[in-house]
Amino acid sequence: MRPRIAMLLAVAAALLVALPAAASARFPHHHHRHAVRIAATVSLDQPSGDLTTATPIAFTGAVSPANAGHRILLQRQASLLGDRWIPIDGGFVRADGRYTIVHRFRVPGDRTLRTLLLPNRHTLRSPSAPISITVQQLQVAGFTIGSSAQPVDFGGSVTISGALTGGPSTSVTLYARDEWRGRLHPIATGTTDATGAYSFVQSPPRNTVYQVRVTSDPRTRTARLFQGVRDVVSITASTDTATVGDVVTFSGTVQPDKSGHVILLLRLDGGVWRTVAVARIGDGSAYAIPFTLAAAGTAQYRTLVPGGPVNQRGLSSAVQVTANPSP
Repeated sequence: MRPRIAMLLAVAAALLVALPAAASARFPHHHHRHAVRIAATVSLDQPSGDLTTATPIAFTGAVSPANAGHRILLQRQASLLGDRWIPIDGGFVRADGRYTIVHRFRVPGDRTLRTLLLPNRHTLRSPSAPISITVQQLQVAGFTIGSSAQPVDFGGSVTISGALTGGPSTSVTLYARDEWRGRLHPIATGTTDATGAYSFVQSPPRNTVYQVRVTSDPRTRTARLFQGVRDVVSITASTDTATVGDVVTFSGTVQPDKSGHVILLLRLDGGVWRTVAVARIGDGSAYAIPFTLAAAGTAQYRTLVPGGPVNQRGLSSAVQVTANPSP
């Protein structure tokens, strides 16, 4: 009896050893490889032509890698410090990597915009570099208003001019207010010439709304003119030649004072300016952005201060830095 029991135990042990091997052969283990997501390169083209509340605006750009079918948002910057982005519209990336988002602004004014590729299986959340635009009202028939420069750099001057049909030698008053707050108030007076034309020279420190009025009977007024004022940004690099792994510091100042505001360091990659570092502008409206050179080669860098309610975006000139291979 005992030999039979011993034999049965031996058979059971053999089966226990064989079953895992058979199961492994029948159901082989698959080692799943999780794809590494990367940051996409997203561009946003600057719209051209007259931008008004009467006409939808087509915002175009490209995404690389293509990310066909994935969602991309159009966002507006709404913070005084440049760090609050609100989605206002959206679209999808086409098979060729291009996209088009058509949006109509029903309220005139200055806008700082960017597009944002939402995260997916292949790429991370990836924004474009911001752009700034000015959307105007339609002109009032018979009483026009325009600007000689749109936008104007901070510290620069513009001529606000237009014409009053059938209004020679008529007294006119220029009204203004900050775009993001306050009420229109008179700031200058003048007289139209023999053809009804008028002009005023102004140096606005921030985005400003202008309107010209005839305050005597018959009273009339122009449309509101939205004048964008662009931040002025300087840049220097601590060196123009370094070694891979070295830290290069990009520094400069911003006018008007933007202490505490977000500032972006951009690098030109494949013809598209990509954000490679984000910092804050310090006291005295000065900034310093340390950046580690990760790859050999020569690259162009610039800094960008996102615009918002107070000023349009400011963009520095480009500086070139060469990173030599490590010895």
